[in-house]
Amino acid sequence: MAAPRWIFIQNVLQAFLADYPDAFAPGTIIYENIGQTGTPDTVTNATVIPYEGNDSFALFSNGTLNAAATGHMYDNENWSSSPPNEQNSPRSYMVVFAQQAIARGCGSPVILVPANDLGTFLYHGGNSANDIAYVQAQIPQMVGEVCVQIPSIDLVWNIQAQSKLPGYTQNGSTITSIEVFTNYILTCISAARAGLAKATTAPVILAGITLNSTVTTAPPLIEAVDASYRYVQGYWFNVPGSSWTSAQLAIVNQVVQEANYKYALKG
Repeated sequence: MAAPRWIFIQNVLQAFLADYPDAFAPGTIIYENIGQTGTPDTVTNATVIPYEGNDSFALFSNGTLNAAATGHMYDNENWSSSPPNEQNSPRSYMVVFAQQAIARGCGSPVILVPANDLGTFLYHGGNSANDIAYVQAQIPQMVGEVCVQIPSIDLVWNIQAQSKLPGYTQNGSTITSIEVFTNYILTCISAARAGLAKATTAPVILAGITLNSTVTTAPPLIEAVDASYRYVQGYWFNVPGSSWTSAQLAIVNQVVQEANYKYALKG
């Protein structure tokens, strides 16, 4: 029976397990961000793959790695955590990050989560929306190119689709249709498909979902799972903050249970 895969930050996962210790379906795989000093948690019914998250190749290449982490994530975005030179050259930095992760013996898996807002950075906000959209469309191809350059890679690719969820509001604009979320995922997969096919081990594709200040209830998240589970192997469940209410954790559980059910249907 199939089960979904998940990415969780460690403190979110621990808070969730405290209330729902048996939430995950048998066979679940959880990629857990344990940071630079953490150790992986034991989760009922699930295999936990601990990884260390990195927003900067520079810090990764110069830093001391967490020996408890078997995988490493590269999260290059248009934010202060990723240096401008990395944001400006996402293609080359994804490749060099993967190469160095493998060379340092910590590349199982390599988790790539490039943000679509890199297109905004590359055009410095001064060009047309069409130009920015063009660059955003190249991001999935860049992920595929990593597989072309490194066919042996054990790749997990998270499509940052959370900003396409129904109800998500950004810059005064609110997403109103689930088709925006689903179409974005399918477009990304299509753009990367040729490159991903070069990997000797089939890459794992996940989609980002979030519970934040504008997506605050379970229905849009459940709708997202229902609309996308056929196309991805699971989700990065992003729950911002440092502490969570019982109501928020109950929403996480509703989404996890819906995913358990839908992935069981996949067989």
